[in-house]
Amino acid sequence: MACPGSEALPGVIEVESGHARRGTILHRFLEAARSDREAALAAIDDDARRAQAAAIDLSVIPAGAESEVAVGWSPADGPIRYSLGEHRQYPDDGRYHCTLDLVGLQPGVAYVRDFKTGNAVVAAADSWQLRFGAFAAARLAGVGRANVGLLYLGHDGRWHEDQADLDEFDFDEVEEALRTLARRIEAQRSGEPPQLATGPHCRYCPALTLCPAQASLVRAMVPTVASFDSRLQALTPEERGFAWEKVKEAKDLVERVEKALRVMAQAEPITLPDGRIVKEVASSRRILEPGATARLIAEVGVAKVAEAAKFTPKEVEDAFGTERLESLTGAGLVASVPVMQVRAVGSPRKKERKAA
Repeated sequence: MACPGSEALPGVIEVESGHARRGTILHRFLEAARSDREAALAAIDDDARRAQAAAIDLSVIPAGAESEVAVGWSPADGPIRYSLGEHRQYPDDGRYHCTLDLVGLQPGVAYVRDFKTGNAVVAAADSWQLRFGAFAAARLAGVGRANVGLLYLGHDGRWHEDQADLDEFDFDEVEEALRTLARRIEAQRSGEPPQLATGPHCRYCPALTLCPAQASLVRAMVPTVASFDSRLQALTPEERGFAWEKVKEAKDLVERVEKALRVMAQAEPITLPDGRIVKEVASSRRILEPGATARLIAEVGVAKVAEAAKFTPKEVEDAFGTERLESLTGAGLVASVPVMQVRAVGSPRKKERKAA
């Protein structure tokens, strides 16, 4: 919905990543655990992933809900349901497809859930995966409402749910948006240039590495950086004033290029000229647990705590000293949570000496 260009551009089949593997294991656990939770846990051979699976609250799943429900839609015949088989291959029938992790039916309401691992990137109410799935499930069940939700298992092992309610007005909007999308894609297939849009959705796009929108950002930046030093000193006073006005535009371009490169590095590591690798790596950061602020107030008073604009461990240490932070840590009020970063790792190669 954000960028239909992937329907016009060639796709690249990528080997399953570590994150995708993690998601697959947890999805299989959720399907098996509803009948035998302990056996499903025992089937996971990785201790860390087993611990993550054990943290999942299965009580949020209603009785009778079906797993891995595949649906499709076309402007001609509306939504239908598929049986995909073990390889989850969609038929080449011209429809738009989606597989829903959980689908159930409550009195007059379709229940739709999708499991996600990692950090939340979209609200349940705005997720086109859920909106499309809820529209199809409600139409197939003959009901006018749906309750949708994203069940998130974060990198830190914490579990939370984001829910939203949809009704007939929402379903009409979804169907009209799908028809508009179908017209745009058909126009692309008939020869119109694809309308490309970059953003977070690019990360899992099969056309990412061949996308001209991503590549054009990098190409636009490279000659600018390469020629900047030599050109700066040669600017006339009038040109310097013009350049000053262009600084903001340059900053925006740098940010866009960096975002594009980060998305590319998440999909495929980037090798730097010095031998380092830019890729997504796991790290951690410290956060204050609930109760830390109240304890600080009790120990140092409201006035001093109120002077702090934010409450991060580093700011607590700067404002109240290392001993105070250690006290909070000892009381279990400072946590270390994992975060994912895209950055360069490894040591630069030593420059080769020129021959004498």
